[in-house]
Amino acid sequence: MLNAYKNSLLEYLKTKGHNPEMFVAEEYEEEKDTGYKVTLRNTPMWFLAKDNLDNYDVFRFEFTRFTPTFPTWSSEKYIYFETVQSEFGSWLDQVKQYLDKFAVPNLWEQIEAPKRLFSFDAVEQETGSYSDDEKAALRSSLKTAKLLITERYSPSEDQVEIINERFDYLDQSLDRLRKRDWKPLLLSTIISISIALSLDTEAGAALLELFKQAFYQALYLLQ
Repeated sequence: MLNAYKNSLLEYLKTKGHNPEMFVAEEYEEEKDTGYKVTLRNTPMWFLAKDNLDNYDVFRFEFTRFTPTFPTWSSEKYIYFETVQSEFGSWLDQVKQYLDKFAVPNLWEQIEAPKRLFSFDAVEQETGSYSDDEKAALRSSLKTAKLLITERYSPSEDQVEIINERFDYLDQSLDRLRKRDWKPLLLSTIISISIALSLDTEAGAALLELFKQAFYQALYLLQ
């Protein structure tokens, strides 16, 4: 495929509202067939334009359809690039359906994952409050967590407001809540921040690891 056509596919992808970084575009070669293949990263969704060895301007095309079995649909004859690009656009619409369906976060998973990260097994038996030194350690971890979230996720102004509100509440609650009450509050805060940032399950897991990193020095206080 000529570079001009490759560039047209890229520009068309952008006009359809997709982020090019979510795709892999590469030369295709299998036996006597050559072409250009665009794949949605780490998914079974791909679109392939096969070259005609006698004409730079016509192609056959194949793509995976968005159904439970992801079947392949193939054109029966060579067609001009303008039609191929139109079919590429139809495939991108199916990509959007795929993303809309699978980008919805599993909120049940987001609830359970923090419990596995921070052990709350004995929380019901705890009746004491944190000491001044323990509060200082936890407040330091909270500051680190907020800084890491800001650097990694580049939240919007509205999201920053929500994040600051959640962290301020955690900080203030250290002075009035017992351990058994503050730990679940930390758990619910992690979940609410994940939702505020519109994170999917994979990104939510990364957020948990971020909290684990931030609370590394004070993690023993959460066991």
